[in-house]
Amino acid sequence: MKALKIILLLTIFISALSQRAHACTPCSALSNVTQTLNGTNLALTFSSNAGWQCCYTVEIEIVCANANFTGTPNYFSAENCINGGGGSSSTYSGTVPYPTTNINLSGYCAGNYKWRARESGCGIYTPEFQFTLGGASPIQIALIASQSTICPNQNTSLSANASNGCNGNNFSYSWSPATGLSNPNIANPVASPSTTTTYTLTVSEAGTCTLPQTSNVTITVNPLIVATLTGTASICQNAPNPTLTFTGSGGTAPYTINYTLNGAPQTAIVTAGTSTITAPTTTPGVYTYSVTNIQDANSLQCPQNPNASAVVTVNLLPIVYAGQDQTICLGQNVTLTATNATIYNWNNPTITNGIPFTPAATATYTVTGTTGLCSSTDQITVNVNPSAAINAGADVTICYGETAVCIATGGLTYVWDNNVTNGVAFIPQTTANYSVAGIDVNGCAGTDQMTITVVPIPIANFTANITSGCVPLTVIYNNLNPVNNSFQWIFGNGATSTNPNAASTTYTSQGCYDVTLIATTPEGCIGQTTYPSMVCTFDNPVADFTVNPPVLSILETNTNMVNASTGANTYLWNFGDATGTSVLENPEHTFPSEFAANYQITLIAYSVEGCSDTAKVNIEIQDEIIYYIPNTFTPDQDEHNPVFKPIFTSGFDPNDYKMVIYNRWGEILFESNDVNYGWDGTYNGTHGIVKDDTYTWKIEFKTLASDERILLMGSVNLLR
Repeated sequence: MKALKIILLLTIFISALSQRAHACTPCSALSNVTQTLNGTNLALTFSSNAGWQCCYTVEIEIVCANANFTGTPNYFSAENCINGGGGSSSTYSGTVPYPTTNINLSGYCAGNYKWRARESGCGIYTPEFQFTLGGASPIQIALIASQSTICPNQNTSLSANASNGCNGNNFSYSWSPATGLSNPNIANPVASPSTTTTYTLTVSEAGTCTLPQTSNVTITVNPLIVATLTGTASICQNAPNPTLTFTGSGGTAPYTINYTLNGAPQTAIVTAGTSTITAPTTTPGVYTYSVTNIQDANSLQCPQNPNASAVVTVNLLPIVYAGQDQTICLGQNVTLTATNATIYNWNNPTITNGIPFTPAATATYTVTGTTGLCSSTDQITVNVNPSAAINAGADVTICYGETAVCIATGGLTYVWDNNVTNGVAFIPQTTANYSVAGIDVNGCAGTDQMTITVVPIPIANFTANITSGCVPLTVIYNNLNPVNNSFQWIFGNGATSTNPNAASTTYTSQGCYDVTLIATTPEGCIGQTTYPSMVCTFDNPVADFTVNPPVLSILETNTNMVNASTGANTYLWNFGDATGTSVLENPEHTFPSEFAANYQITLIAYSVEGCSDTAKVNIEIQDEIIYYIPNTFTPDQDEHNPVFKPIFTSGFDPNDYKMVIYNRWGEILFESNDVNYGWDGTYNGTHGIVKDDTYTWKIEFKTLASDERILLMGSVNLLR
């Protein structure tokens, strides 16, 4: 076994020394890409990551920021020869910078540009970079308007002339806002704004990166001079004088407003904006006020023909009569009839003139009589004697099946509906209203009503999410009728709950349990349901086991499981090494032997009822010390056995190791604390190779499994 592992290690070591050849096929993204714009000089830096001994250049493509790349470069960097360039291609490790590439942009117009680059022979472009060549747009604009001030509904011609472009004056025009323009995309549109507007012209040049140029022109629209007159009214004679309002707007104050009354000129009104007059109401008639013209203080006027008037109508007043006061009993009808007007409105919306109605109490009623638009008022009092004060009693709430008694007061005789006799007990079946009519000592009738509420016996009904299982078993009960009642759960295990919806309890002992739900309404009515032996629980098994032997080595990884579980009839084993499971009662298992490790063995034991328990045991696979120490080596400058050193496969701590070589007189020739650093036959590494002879070695190291220190001694033959 040890010899096979030594051969395997030597094979891996020799194959790792093999070399591979490469072809010169460079393709890698550039790195350390920067740009620096200083005036009209654009300085670019790049670093090559091709990793090959070849010569390269960087291809650079510059276009306008709003254009698409074509793939055709218009600039190139200086050539960059990695590790000398020519010769046979070979790998070269590291990033190699290019010389700084300087591009003169003095022939470019001011504007926005973008560029990208790639290494020759490679299709991997750098990210897109953008820069702005400073300076104002060279485009010049001459902009005029045929009229800069107009009235509403007039127009003016705008005229623009652009020059001094960078690409043959191939200009395009865009006016903003476009509202009121005949065409916003030509140089000479016609403008018809409705209000004062500043138009901004943007001129762009096609085929160049030149920034657009803008210019403004403002068209002032003088407002129309407008006169308004408000205050049209129809009023009654001797009413408060109505107000007429004259308003001037749209021009420059003050305003002079001329008007007539029923065609007769009146004194002109001079106002800064709004002025008022009052119209007399002493004489009935129709009075028309009309504006004839308006002037403002500005000589450049945009006048509007006045069309403003107001009409004040003064109407004659009626004299209304409500009639004589009346006295009635409560419940009797009365008719109120007013006279001396055309239309009558009483202050009580239930009263219609000349139509009988039933007053609820003594009251004074006011009537408004109207003829045309004018009205006057009068009053009448109706005295109402009260009805009998019959009291049916307070409302009653009972549970279904209980008796109730209706007793009325306040009268001499009583008649109840629903076949109820005053003072006699009865059993209501459902909730109902009960009305009583009574007559008092004055012969006046009265009624009253009371309600008997019959509360149904509540329904206590419930389900359980589980009715059998292993202890501890938590059962959640669901109330199927969770109305606004109070509830008490009795779970049969000594526990209770008042949860109205879902309640839970945990059963910790084996057995069957009766479960009861008691429902109580807010009125105290009680309903109850009990389910006998609703829940049954079972004890859990006890999982237990040992392993024999409890500690293994990588040379012997087989062990037996000794099952000590109780109350179980089936088993599930998991050995923690990803090799599968077992359902045997006492299985045997072999763990992986490739390396030392710790595993956790898990046993799940199941009872007949399906209850389970879990037990876990940790087991250790310990490493073994495996090494080989040669007895001869040949430091003769060839590749066979040139160094003496031990070969360790496993089980030792490489950080706690020491080897010492002695000659036959006990003199130390070599020392090493690195298991990979052996003796090459020299005396202290500097005095050449010693003579052919037999030399003593001493090796000391610590084991990984127990931290034990091992001291080995022996001899080795040196042959040249």
